[in-house]
Amino acid sequence: MTNMTFRNNSVGFAQPTWSGGNNALDCRLGTDVESRWGDVVFKDIEIYHVISPNVIITQMSGVGAVLDNILFENITVKSTELGTFAYTMTSSGNGTITNIQIKNYNFCGKLITTADMDNPALIKFEGTAKREELTIS
Repeated sequence: MTNMTFRNNSVGFAQPTWSGGNNALDCRLGTDVESRWGDVVFKDIEIYHVISPNVIITQMSGVGAVLDNILFENITVKSTELGTFAYTMTSSGNGTITNIQIKNYNFCGKLITTADMDNPALIKFEGTAKREELTIS
């Protein structure tokens, strides 16, 4: 999937009813073939309440797949359950995650900044995920 834009959306309740691993804004690629999910924009999105483990996740668990050039801009989350991460990047296998950007992300009244990358209660990196592939502004 390439060159996709998700814009001007509202989410009432992000709740993982059929799987505990579902999230509000989910970019996951797991495959055994070369494929790409890139140049994707999530913009001007308001989320009322998140019960899921993460609000935003980028996840690569594929072999040779590419997840790149993903932008999350003007995202507002009103409330979450205790322990919900603002953002998670997780990677396994030999696929790649590159150039993930977060711009103007309001998480429960707090503007997420670069300094929050060091706050493990807000932002989580798992597996072989590389912090330098995330830019927050």
